Amino acid sequence: MPLNHRRSYLIEGGILVILGLIAMALPAVAGPGTTRALGWLLLVAGAAGLIGMLAARHAPGFVWLLLSASLAVLTGMLLIWDPAAGILTLTLVLILFFLIDGALMITAAIEHMREAAPRWVLMFVGGVVDLVLGGIFLAGLPDTFTWAPSVLVGFDLLIAGGALMAMAPPAQAER
Repeated sequence: MPLNHRRSYLIEGGILVILGLIAMALPAVAGPGTTRALGWLLLVAGAAGLIGMLAARHAPGFVWLLLSASLAVLTGMLLIWDPAAGILTLTLVLILFFLIDGALMITAAIEHMREAAPRWVLMFVGGVVDLVLGGIFLAGLPDTFTWAPSVLVGFDLLIAGGALMAMAPPAQAER
């Protein structure tokens, strides 16, 4: 993995970890303010992903990771655009985000595996975590309306950021 891929993964992963911690610190009650804040966090996370992937155009799974980052941007924009649409809308948008993003991350991990990229299993686990989070959200309805949005988005961002940072090989391995 060239140095620019390593650096991109480390920077994007670090940003996602910070955003995840911020999301988990948001109020547990999902109201318009929390919805808008989660929207901004997803928008920034998606933008970081887009920038990171453009810097790592030759990385395995590029298309799938680009789609994942685009999905985060789109989801963030939807949540920012009309945060007062209600908790149900927030919940449904986030369930779709987790399920679609999980599928994209698993597909990207499989491509990393085919390219013999180290630590591809971390990305695979991140995709499975997304699917599980979507399932938790869905199975817990209507109770998940109140506590789940910030906790689950935060956990998702932490896992994704940690996986990206762990996938970056040590600097001496690149020489």
